[in-house]
Amino acid sequence: MWVDWVGHASFLSRTQELEARPDDTMAIVFIGPAMRDLVAGSHQIEAHGASVRELMSDIGRRYPELRDRLCAGDQFRPGLTVAVDNVIFATRVAMYQDVRPDSEVHFLAAIPGG
Repeated sequence: MWVDWVGHASFLSRTQELEARPDDTMAIVFIGPAMRDLVAGSHQIEAHGASVRELMSDIGRRYPELRDRLCAGDQFRPGLTVAVDNVIFATRVAMYQDVRPDSEVHFLAAIPGG
């Protein structure tokens, strides 16, 4: 069992989940509770792209309101952190990160403080 960043438990191992996915897999994008109303209540969606920028383009075609909530023009909005396969990237470089078909992508609100 593993737990995602918002505390949802999965009873399949990550390996079992990947093996169960079809050959035309897409990256999994996890959606936080504050944005689920933009994707019909889903806690995750799938998206195509070899980079975060391409992934956002695909998301924008299918869920334009979600892209608008995450991005201002061609950049992520300030206060947002992006994690790809458990590696966290600052918003200024996140769009340029590679994404594999089996990647997991999370959009996290920055936590103020120090």
